[in-house]
Amino acid sequence: VTIWSFNYSDHRFWVRQQITKAAFASSVDVIHHNNNMYLVETNTGLADYTSVYRWVAGSFRLDEFNGPIYGWSTGEVFGWVPAIFDEFVQDLESKNALGCRLYHASGDDELYLALANYRAGFSNRQDVTIHRWNDVGCRTSSSTGCFERIMSLPAAGAVSVDAFSYTTENGQSRNFLAVANGYEGDSKGEVGAHYVSNSFLYYVNYQTLTYEMIQPLPTAGARSVSFFSKFGNDYLAIANLRSSQGLSIVSHVYKFCSEDCIANALEDGESRGTCTESEQYKYGLFEKVLDIPTDGAVALIASNTRNVLIAALSSGLGVGATVYTMEDLVPRPHIIINFPHIFGSCDGVYLDATSCYNSAGRPFKGITWSIDQFPETTALGSAFLQLQEEGRLLFDRRTPRINCAADANQVCLDAAFFPFGRYTLSLSLTNWIGGQSSKQISFEKIADPYPFVLIEGEKEFDVYAARELALYGIARRSECEGADRAISFGWDVVDDRSRDVILSATTRSLTIVPNTLQPGHSYTAYFNASQNQPFIGIRMSSAQVRFRALPSNPVVTVLGGDRLIGLGTHIGSNYERPVTRGPVVLDASGSYSPDMDSSGVHRLLNFSWQCGKFKKITDAEIGVQVFDCANVLQDGTSANAAELRLDAAKLQAYLVTFSPGLAIPTYTEGCDLDYRDYRCDPVARFAFTAMACTYLHNEDPCTAGHPLTSQATVTISTSPRRLQEVFIRPLISKRVTRIFHFPLLGGPLPSGYPSNATISYRWRQERGIKRILSDPNNLATPLTIKNMVIKANVFTGADDYTFRLYSTSGNPNDLVGDVRECFSCGWAEISVQPNLPPSSGNVVVDPSVGGSLDTIFKLTASEWVDPPVPQDDYPLLYSFGYVDARGVVKHLRVNSQSATFSTVLPHGRDTTGCPPLEIECRNLQVEVSVVDALFARGSARSMMRVDAIPTERINSKLALRSSALALQEFLENPRQILVIIGTVADVLNDETLDWETAGIDLNYKRSARQALVEKIDSTMRQWLDPITLADATQVMAAVSAACTVPHEITPQASSIASDIIQLVGQETLRRARNGESIDRLDALQEHIGNAIAGVSAAGSTPTRRAFSLEKYVFSGIDKREVQNRKLLQVTAAQVGIKAVDNVELGSQLDVVTHVTGQQAAVSELGTVRTVTETLEAFELSNLVISISAATDILTATTFPQVAPMIIPTSEMILPSFDGYTFAAAEYEVQSSILYSNPLPASESLLQCINQDVVTIWESPRVLVPLDNAGAITLNSTRTNVPRYGFRTCGLLGTAVIYNIREKLTNNHILSLPAGQTLTVRLPFNPFLLVGGQEFEDPFTGLGQAVSCVFWDQDLDLWSQNGITHKAINYGDETGFGAYVECESDHLSVFAVSEVPRDCRGTPMGPFSNDACGVCDGDNGTCSGCDGAPNSGRTKDCSGHGVCNGDGPDAKCLCEDGFEGIICQIYCTRESNCSGHGSCVVYFEGMSMNTSVGCECDAGYRATSRNAALGCDKLSFFEYAIPEWLFWTLVVGLPILFLICCVIGIFAWMVNRQIRQTKVLRDDIEGFVHAYANENKEIERDTMEINADLCMPMTDLESRPIVSRDVIEPRPVIKAPPLHVEPIAPEVEDWEDGTTDPREVKFMRALEAAAHQDELEPAGGVETPKLAEEPPQLHDDWRRVLVKSGVNQRLDTTKRRIGAGPQGMEEEVDEVNENGHENGTNGWGYTNGNGTNSEPQVAV
Repeated sequence: VTIWSFNYSDHRFWVRQQITKAAFASSVDVIHHNNNMYLVETNTGLADYTSVYRWVAGSFRLDEFNGPIYGWSTGEVFGWVPAIFDEFVQDLESKNALGCRLYHASGDDELYLALANYRAGFSNRQDVTIHRWNDVGCRTSSSTGCFERIMSLPAAGAVSVDAFSYTTENGQSRNFLAVANGYEGDSKGEVGAHYVSNSFLYYVNYQTLTYEMIQPLPTAGARSVSFFSKFGNDYLAIANLRSSQGLSIVSHVYKFCSEDCIANALEDGESRGTCTESEQYKYGLFEKVLDIPTDGAVALIASNTRNVLIAALSSGLGVGATVYTMEDLVPRPHIIINFPHIFGSCDGVYLDATSCYNSAGRPFKGITWSIDQFPETTALGSAFLQLQEEGRLLFDRRTPRINCAADANQVCLDAAFFPFGRYTLSLSLTNWIGGQSSKQISFEKIADPYPFVLIEGEKEFDVYAARELALYGIARRSECEGADRAISFGWDVVDDRSRDVILSATTRSLTIVPNTLQPGHSYTAYFNASQNQPFIGIRMSSAQVRFRALPSNPVVTVLGGDRLIGLGTHIGSNYERPVTRGPVVLDASGSYSPDMDSSGVHRLLNFSWQCGKFKKITDAEIGVQVFDCANVLQDGTSANAAELRLDAAKLQAYLVTFSPGLAIPTYTEGCDLDYRDYRCDPVARFAFTAMACTYLHNEDPCTAGHPLTSQATVTISTSPRRLQEVFIRPLISKRVTRIFHFPLLGGPLPSGYPSNATISYRWRQERGIKRILSDPNNLATPLTIKNMVIKANVFTGADDYTFRLYSTSGNPNDLVGDVRECFSCGWAEISVQPNLPPSSGNVVVDPSVGGSLDTIFKLTASEWVDPPVPQDDYPLLYSFGYVDARGVVKHLRVNSQSATFSTVLPHGRDTTGCPPLEIECRNLQVEVSVVDALFARGSARSMMRVDAIPTERINSKLALRSSALALQEFLENPRQILVIIGTVADVLNDETLDWETAGIDLNYKRSARQALVEKIDSTMRQWLDPITLADATQVMAAVSAACTVPHEITPQASSIASDIIQLVGQETLRRARNGESIDRLDALQEHIGNAIAGVSAAGSTPTRRAFSLEKYVFSGIDKREVQNRKLLQVTAAQVGIKAVDNVELGSQLDVVTHVTGQQAAVSELGTVRTVTETLEAFELSNLVISISAATDILTATTFPQVAPMIIPTSEMILPSFDGYTFAAAEYEVQSSILYSNPLPASESLLQCINQDVVTIWESPRVLVPLDNAGAITLNSTRTNVPRYGFRTCGLLGTAVIYNIREKLTNNHILSLPAGQTLTVRLPFNPFLLVGGQEFEDPFTGLGQAVSCVFWDQDLDLWSQNGITHKAINYGDETGFGAYVECESDHLSVFAVSEVPRDCRGTPMGPFSNDACGVCDGDNGTCSGCDGAPNSGRTKDCSGHGVCNGDGPDAKCLCEDGFEGIICQIYCTRESNCSGHGSCVVYFEGMSMNTSVGCECDAGYRATSRNAALGCDKLSFFEYAIPEWLFWTLVVGLPILFLICCVIGIFAWMVNRQIRQTKVLRDDIEGFVHAYANENKEIERDTMEINADLCMPMTDLESRPIVSRDVIEPRPVIKAPPLHVEPIAPEVEDWEDGTTDPREVKFMRALEAAAHQDELEPAGGVETPKLAEEPPQLHDDWRRVLVKSGVNQRLDTTKRRIGAGPQGMEEEVDEVNENGHENGTNGWGYTNGNGTNSEPQVAV
């Protein structure tokens, strides 16, 4: 045991005595008794005893043995012996005692000793023994000792004891002994739970030698207990070492309440802790009043001479002490009274002091109202007598109604309750710990009816001009009868200096945005409310608050922080290569003033630097010694600039001043022990302080004492080596809040040496009560990168933590192991102090049982206290909410100054503990969270019972809430509107209620949710603009509640909710990006995420459409207006795009506080999973990003559905960006997988085969030869071909979003550099592919495959522009492993879709079947020489000729004897014309219709017998006959015969003409019909008409596989060419057997044409004209008819070509009035009504 003496001359402790007899000493105590001083010390281990010594005064003594101990010279035996504890008194038996206490008891003068015995053997159940001084024993016999044991008190691992006494009001003595129990259990098997036990408070009667344990005190590894008295109160302090979880624990301070105090409290109806009966605490009670933040506390002791409390702390990183001032520990109540300055004639008394704080949320002990002034003409009103008697913080009394004196039948107000006049009142409060405050207020009651008006909160306060200020007004109408319900509000903020109105508003709340106020100015805010009073007029009341705008101190930061710099002039330990380093730059240019001038620019700062060095005397460091900066400044620079540039050579030379006697440089570290030209000393450091201030005159210098000067100090350590220097970005405040992730940003500094080596990093913790970096789970980054992020809620305690970043450009292995031994490493370090959250409180609910949407519950935040260092953490702000069925806290009131909040609540879902017969019984958990001024937050929850609404009362309760909503809207109370909306929405979310029985259907819920969302939107825009983050949290809580059930959300509600999400989210982003600390960021992210999930799922439902609302509730408008209301129609694409934008907003919020290298943020929103990572630009090159859906998603909830048991996984691979310069240094990379795709799958450019629509196709009927004699018939050359229709291609896989944007901006990388593409691999469900991958359309040869698509926001369609298909994998038989791989030149929303594949099997390929059914054919297999497919002609020319070329004019060159267009007619002189004539074949152009005849030789004429042509010889006769007979026979009979022949021929020709006309009519109408039917798909502008056949002779261009309604600028995807021929259907008579009138009309036209053109059938009878003139070919009637139609069509075609595209389209409109603009052909064209349209061709 060492005894130290304090020397006041040098203010140091010196060793005075060592008691060597002690061994393993554990505690010591000293006391004065009867003019003697005694010392007791306890020993443990083998020396298991307690020794007692007496102080012996100094004297001259004779001592032959101990002279050296007294400081005598060698050989001296006589000299001065100083006063010491030299007299041994006795040894007392103890059992590893760890504590002792010497004390006097109250009521006698005896001396007592209490020993805390800790353990005997393995048992900690050892008693505390009490010994009493026995004077008689000591005088008579030293063998009996001076202390004798008088009693034992039970304990468990006692480590400390202390005694306390007091005297009651009636003079009785009360003595107490407190025992700190540190361990309860068997020491052989130590576990953490053994440290958690109760310490004991005993009442001890030393006269009767009895004791009574009166109070257990919960402790955790208690190590000390001590009593102290301050401010007239007695306290007990207990230090807790550890809990079952480790050293992180708090220590406690208890306040003593005597038995008189308890008795008085019980008489007042109050309770103290668990006290319910006075008998239970008949000797008094200790109440816990403070939690002291300690980690591993071994002592908590109050100073007897100073108002401080000292906590001694012990942990694995060392031992230290924290000193707390009593002023901080004992706060005074802060009084806030809300009251109107003017009371109207009918108003009662309203005084609300519930917002007072600094009572740790507990009830104030003393509440005293005093009436300092009241109207002299009247007696004090009865209201104020009640106020004084009740002593309540909230006094709200209406004026009583009494019978009027003049007329007993009338009711009047009691004038004696609150008389007219002016009043002055004072409120005095005493808090739980004894602090006292008082405040005076004044108000007036006047004789006229005035509205009730007040402003919540302080009435006079200071506010920083650079901070946001929110003011809340309360107004209600006068209580006088007949007063108008309507109240108008108004705010005016007046500059007290200029009397100008700087801001006005017409809402209940007023938000003053930062930098609106001028620093140094005082302002008065007036809240006015006016009301119309009958017969009186308008009366206006006003409330006001005054505040002063304070200038903000500059924020000063020095880049780099405390760090090590290299000043060596050589490289390496052998110093072979000399180098020269540049200046050392200390940069404070990042400092700024939070205040802005009128133009929105931060005010300019002035700088000055102070230079100093650390100094020590002998081994003691005494602080910083200031020196002239000119000694180290670079020439030509100043110490009054933002940058301090230090000359490395001067700085190195100045190192000599650290050891002036040695005249060699003294570095901080890095010395080579073998090198003698320098030395190292850890104290040899420089301190450079940057001071910045805002002055009106820039020439004014900054001084440290100026109130608007801020400063930052960096400590520079030096090394004689060349180092890779590093920095840590400075913090704005050293205080950090546990609820946020805490980032530390580092990086390399220019070291003044040329270097391009790779830099390696390593973080290390230097100081801190908890070893944070030893557990990787505490970090969001690895320790080997330049940035480090410590996760939220990791810091413990209130002590400083120091972190150091090491760096090297040499061997990375130098950072392995103990990095402090790396001499080539530079480092920078930073220290932070955790800001502990409010704690020790709870939430009290009154009543604890009620009904959903019915009972008004009062929530109270009780017993909350903020760790008391420093006091600027106050005031505390309170938030209230409840936990919904998903475990999400729905906030009802956020950051209120009031610790109480009244509201209705929805019912819970939990039925635990409910009686079986009470079916409506539900449990609901409520939460209160408390945040201090530095955003540290604590919370507590409480379970209560809120019964569900009975089915028969659901309608009435909802109607009641609807009325309440309308009332709050009328009163313009936006926050209460949001409360009602949130609670009603959560009731609608409960699917367990019997909605059907209650008569509430799906349409009702949809209408209700839409009305709620619309009300949120109007409330926010009308009354909460600009919005505060507290209001934003409440808004988003209401939106997330209203959007919980996706299928009950209309597209309109989804669109409005998305707008709200964007508004709130963008405002949150703006503030966060500007560096504001957002204490509710986590809650905002959660509410926004839940709202995004609901909106996204609502947009993806297959039944998405605009709903008609039959019932429209909660609208706050008249029902007749509701019935006439028309809903805003929104498209599915608009809803989907907003949902996608919301997902990106959530991604931005996830990483708004992230740093490069931090773990990717992962958010799981139920319908969306997003992974967002912050990367440096160079990391984007060849980056691989993969995202998988959560394993617990259900296939039934996804759209499109995923294969069972398959987890969708997507991957994106970026190309190499070598040589590419990015626009930013850092980027945010987002990948999101949408379980429920909100973008409409039906909106696509792609058309796929529709297997449900099939027709049988035949080629057009054409004329084909029946024989080689010219007989022909109509027939189809290709028949029975199935032909399928088209449909919009569907999505097959989960949509994936890939985004890359510049960090903290909305600037995106939309497309890749020219020539570069990224690769995406997307999942899909192969079972959704209709018909499978093998299905094919026999007509076109097209099928369907799988490929990638993206959402084109310019077109609002799924598209393939910029996408190249690479590979496809259909997976195994379960669909596992199915994916599509594509390349894209842009980023977007990607998905897998059905796509058309060509006849070769290539997705989106260009090939299809030709008209012959051949894939990618040229129609050659079914066409003639002219290339026209299915025309009935052949390229082999019927085997009797060859083609004379290609193209539409190509014909067959026939062999001799064969004629016709395809050499189909055998025609020779011998076989056809009897050898006496030439066989002639007549046809025109390419016509198959052929006439065969003979041109007979002279003397022969053409004949036809049995359909066979021939030439018969003409015969001549000579006969002698009478002349008359001759003439009769020669002339008469021929004439008669000729007349008969003419008549017969004419009859035959007429009959033949009629028959052929009918046949031709049938042919032409059939041809026209087939032509129209088969060419309905053919573009008019690609058609030309065969001049002979009136048949299509065209090589059609590729036609798009797109809907015709997609016009420019939409891209067109074209399919392969397809050639078709028209088909001419047969004309049938009408069903009743009559002739179609159209046929009659047509026949008449033919007859007229025949007579007009004198048509002659081929092969007719020879006429005289033939004999007289050379034979000529005449057009028969068919040629004339065809030529007439062809010429008309050619003229039309020429006219269209000449008029250009517009003329062509007009012509199309003339030919087909339905057109193709709204229709689709076989490639996907449909007309306006969705049916196939056929072209109408005029012949």
